[in-house]
Amino acid sequence: MIHEGHYLAFTRLAQAESGWKGSIPSAWVRALPDYVGGDVPERHLTRVELRAFCQSAKNSSEACFVACMAWGGMDRRNGAKALGVRPALLATIDAIRRGGISRTEAYERFNSAIVPGLAPAYFTKLIHFIRPEGDGYILDQWTGKSVAVLFGPGIIAIRQDGWVHRANDARVYGRYCDAVDHLAERIGVTGEVAEEMMFSRGGRKKQPWRQYVIRNWKIERPRLRNSKPGSSLS
Repeated sequence: MIHEGHYLAFTRLAQAESGWKGSIPSAWVRALPDYVGGDVPERHLTRVELRAFCQSAKNSSEACFVACMAWGGMDRRNGAKALGVRPALLATIDAIRRGGISRTEAYERFNSAIVPGLAPAYFTKLIHFIRPEGDGYILDQWTGKSVAVLFGPGIIAIRQDGWVHRANDARVYGRYCDAVDHLAERIGVTGEVAEEMMFSRGGRKKQPWRQYVIRNWKIERPRLRNSKPGSSLS
């Protein structure tokens, strides 16, 4: 069940565009001495532009990885670690880009591979931008905490340091995406817009919804992989 009080606050405070920019891919890639993926953008990308870049067959999967990780603000050292297992990583990205892989299966492929430096907050960015279907949403600490505030605890496990716990398996990710879809339908926007509204923007001047989540989210004990997900989202 959605929490009506928090939902009303969401409709009042959340903004459709977070204004998130991330890093410039061409600057980010300079920290990867063995990068061989071809040209990447030399300016900040919007979400729409990043998706278009990743959906274009002329751009390599390695370039798409770099563009997504730069946009997401990944530490360059973690990017280098992930590319340390380049063949397996790029094979997974290639397969997902071709389409026909569900959002939960895409999550399972990344989560079971355990690519060094690539946690759920970042591989769900890949899922969102590289899948043709576009209905696999980014699950980071702020969207995860927003779901906990809006729908109650028990859907997503968040670590005490605030990061999304690795214990969240593909079934949990599916429930998270269902929650985003439910919220989007209720407020009359796309799932991507609803997810961005939940993310909000941080930094020195936090957007109102981010401030609200900080005030209202409570630390939950991480669930084990074999635990049951929460109840109905309706």
